Amino acid sequence: MSRGNLRHFIELCHQAIVKAEDSLDDFSPADPIPIDIQAKATKYTSKLELDKIADLGAHGNLLKRIALRFGILFLNSQARKSQSEPEVNHFSIPISGLASLDKESRKLLNECLVWSVLFEEASTKVKSDTNIESYDYILHPVLSSHFGISPTKRRKLSLSSTDFSTIIKGSDEDFKKLLNNFQKKWKVNEDPYNSEEKNGIQLSFYD
Repeated sequence: MSRGNLRHFIELCHQAIVKAEDSLDDFSPADPIPIDIQAKATKYTSKLELDKIADLGAHGNLLKRIALRFGILFLNSQARKSQSEPEVNHFSIPISGLASLDKESRKLLNECLVWSVLFEEASTKVKSDTNIESYDYILHPVLSSHFGISPTKRRKLSLSSTDFSTIIKGSDEDFKKLLNNFQKKWKVNEDPYNSEEKNGIQLSFYD
């Protein structure tokens, strides 16, 4: 989950020990930590790292919003009634779509990569001769626990340049419309974040 980031790894270990000390009598750091406490520590660290994104560079607040939007999109995919297919937890953009991105979208994508909000990897699959995808984009695994998605690559979602730009820089209203389209496609009847607190996700993410 730390993706080779020592700071994230240390934070995960630290939070696991802190929560074990709070929950267990006579706990020693040398003792094994129960899985349920590790899970709570992981979820707490995930939210902590999500909040820290706002402090990254000159566009931190935008980067946090981007992370939230992708997390919410993948969370909605998890809410599908039919789960016969692997979960969606990363995305790609056809080469033709990448080439047509506007300057602002390209800049924000680059910022996401520079600050490791997203990771870029060579695509392992070519969809067709006319729809070639050169890169996959993965939300930082340390954020996965907050959204209840897998930290390892599963199934990917192919996004058009228009959909990608809506996610990365569109208004809240435009993003909600796009999300609604995916919800209809996935037959998701109820938003998995439709209360003030569900899986630790707040409605204020859109604020």
